[in-house]
Amino acid sequence: MTDSRDHFEKFEDHTLLKHAFLRGYLTKWASILLSPQARNHSVCFIDAFAGPGHDRHGTEGSPMIAIAAAKAIREMSAMGKLTAGARLRVAFVERNAKYFRELSQSVSGSTMGSTEDVLREHAGFTATLPRLADVLSARPPPPLVDPF
Repeated sequence: MTDSRDHFEKFEDHTLLKHAFLRGYLTKWASILLSPQARNHSVCFIDAFAGPGHDRHGTEGSPMIAIAAAKAIREMSAMGKLTAGARLRVAFVERNAKYFRELSQSVSGSTMGSTEDVLREHAGFTATLPRLADVLSARPPPPLVDPF
């Protein structure tokens, strides 16, 4: 296994598998919870250890996958397939200053840098919990949290 400091050099198979899961699941999960029958207006995905948003070879990481899912949800809502104004909010937590700077650049360049839909926190996950209170509030449904 790669040393955790080298994790973002090149994603290993287990990380690529997690990314495949997110690509296949996140939009579907959100669209079910944001359907008119479910009556929810927003759901949230929290990446507790977001990293820079990609590895050194440019392979997209979970933050960029989540942003793509949020864009897809926005488009589905605009087409009337989901509750009007439905949103997949995303929150990225990263403690490492270098990774956080890179993540901020990646997110800003995604055309979805709105703090309303994308929350970025430069801290450890536990320290960030109070700031995530809005995202983690009593609004159903609970968020999907990627703890790794």
